[in-house]
Amino acid sequence: MLKTRVLLIEDNRKHCQEYIDYNNEQGNNFILEVAHGCRAALSLLEGFQPDFVLLDLMLNEGDGSGIEFLIKYKKLNLLKCPRTIVITSILAKEMHENVLKHGIEFIITKDKVDYSPKFAFNFITDISSVSKKTGCKFNSEEMIKASISEMIEKVGFTYGVDGRIYLIDAIYLVYKNNAKILAHDIYPVLAKKYGKSEQAIEKAIYTAIHKTWDKTDISVLNKYYTPQTSFISGAPSIREFIFFFAEKVKA
Repeated sequence: MLKTRVLLIEDNRKHCQEYIDYNNEQGNNFILEVAHGCRAALSLLEGFQPDFVLLDLMLNEGDGSGIEFLIKYKKLNLLKCPRTIVITSILAKEMHENVLKHGIEFIITKDKVDYSPKFAFNFITDISSVSKKTGCKFNSEEMIKASISEMIEKVGFTYGVDGRIYLIDAIYLVYKNNAKILAHDIYPVLAKKYGKSEQAIEKAIYTAIHKTWDKTDISVLNKYYTPQTSFISGAPSIREFIFFFAEKVKA
């Protein structure tokens, strides 16, 4: 089962550490990333692909408030849009109404007697449980891409690796559309989506695969990538890599 990915956007270092410690104590039930400011959070969104965002409205890092984060992130072309839960010490009704206008479903106020990382994580678990029972969940494309993301992370394609997003999309295109020819069915689609040349897309994917194969331990590669790789380059070709993981998604 895929673990729920949570991005905590909070400038209070002490509170952040409390979340990290609690998650560790509970056996890392969540994949947790922390950003202390608006700019750092925006840079994490695309690569980390969180299922939920816990957003503090009052960010004092000097690069934007929680509201500014909401405005900017809506403009991003994300693989999936996380559900955002605002956590705030601001009790003003006007501020809450403003937040709700930005599509926020839930607000947790820090003045609650039982507010804590445990409360927040349990809240996320409850939301997820209700969503499954009622059929309200991320669309299938988002869920499939999240699964692809987790698969390729195991061989070293962590967020921040250039070309990673292109690979996820390429694997999805093979899975969903039965794409067969990279030059005709994949590169043109990605080039149009990301405003890049087809050559740039291909080069980014090629470089990402080779850099990952260079840095990842051979025992890990052998465990999560079973086909035999090229004796010349030591890494799989782009086609081999994409079609291998597309088949794993179908399985």
